[in-house]
Order: sequence, then structure tokens, then C-alpha cells
Amino acid sequence: MSSLSDQLLKAGLVTEEQVKKAAEKPKRHKPNKSNANKSPKQKRPATNTPKKENSDLAQFYKERASLERTEKQEAELRGKNRKQQD
Repeated sequence: MSSLSDQLLKAGLVTEEQVKKAAEKPKRHKPNKSNANKSPKQKRPATNTPKKENSDLAQFYKERASLERTEKQEAELRGKNRKQQD
């Protein structure tokens, strides 16, 4: 039978030392069902957290929306001015 560690070793992605070290580590156990009945911890209110910067894409969409809004307002003003001149 070929275990995952054997496959990783054969592929050269891990060393024998890493395989042995991983085998020595104790496995984590699943939490007891009694822990599931406890109420979730309350979140602490955020205090003085720095504002996250927008990604490039988010910044682009924000600028584009602003530009389109401005162009729409200008077009509406031109339309009103033309009606008044007629």
C-alpha cells in the first residue's frame, strides 16, 4: 500500500527526515460534543483598527463609478440647458 507520505517522498517533495518527523507528531483529536454546546465567545468591539486599503480592482471600480456619476450629471445639465434654449 502506498501512503501519501510515500508518494511525496517518491516525488521528491519531502525528505525522509520530514516524513519521520511528521510521523512522530501527535495527531490532533476532534473536539468533544460537550464543547459544541457551549455558547460562542462574544466578539470584542473593534477599537482603533486601521482601515483596510482597497485593492486595485476595488479602487478602479470606485473611481469608475464616480466618473460615470459625474458624466451623467453633466449630461443631464446639458439636456436641461438645451430645453431651456429651445
